[in-house]
Amino acid sequence: AGFGLLWSALQYVHHFGTSRDVVNGAQNLRTWKWLDLFWLHHNWHLRHHQQPTVSWIHLPSLGDGEVSPRGHLVPAYIRMWRGPRPATQRVENRHVGRLIR
Repeated sequence: AGFGLLWSALQYVHHFGTSRDVVNGAQNLRTWKWLDLFWLHHNWHLRHHQQPTVSWIHLPSLGDGEVSPRGHLVPAYIRMWRGPRPATQRVENRHVGRLIR
């Protein structure tokens, strides 16, 4: 149960507070180099969404791209636990043709 909670939270922290977009709805987060290597550069999550066919060993060399500098994992993780926020952005579900609120 503890592993499941930790794993799901670490999956979500890279998406919290981002745009509701399949490709750009993630963020790259900084962490300690040893942890980044241990997690196979999982913290380069936006880069993975934008270029999913690039091997994990090359994600850091692609850089941040046209996004703001990477925030740190720990403050992002703490902000995430403050709870949900109302969505201001409405997106259309292409499969059913209606807005998702």
